[in-house]
Amino acid sequence: MSFGFVGMGGIGSEMARQLHQRGCRKISYWSRSQKVELETSFGLRYESLEHIANSVDVLCILVTSCDETYHLIDEAILEKASSVLKIFNLSDSNVICPVALKKFLLCNPEAFCFMDGYYNEWVKNQGQSNDTHGLLALPSKSLIVTSHLAAQEKETVDKLFAQAAERILEFGCDRIK
Repeated sequence: MSFGFVGMGGIGSEMARQLHQRGCRKISYWSRSQKVELETSFGLRYESLEHIANSVDVLCILVTSCDETYHLIDEAILEKASSVLKIFNLSDSNVICPVALKKFLLCNPEAFCFMDGYYNEWVKNQGQSNDTHGLLALPSKSLIVTSHLAAQEKETVDKLFAQAAERILEFGCDRIK
């Protein structure tokens, strides 16, 4: 199984370390700056976003939200993405263009996206009945959205992230065997 990371800060680095320790040798990343020390330590490959989206099984988005990363994952990226790509967006939802994501998921029934947070989070979020992007009407086999974890208590967030990391690592380890 191959993994790609968009953003290689503290969380991405730790996940790459954990995957490497468990035998995963197919890890690519894109970051606004190249991380040569991580490449050496964990055998990471610095790649373009297009290449990563097309060549990995699991794409973890962990990049900081800013003007530079707004709709970083757009239609041009997703048009070239693997039809079975599994996306885990733990960044701001606006890193992925909602129009491009909906088109990608509708055209690729084996693809999947998990998002921590949604485009109109909190009070503005009226749920599926008033979803301007139309993503919330997609089946859960294509998309799962959770309320952004920043609103949770620290203890809850710690448990959720530990459980999510464990599930991702289990998924990866099962595929490596």
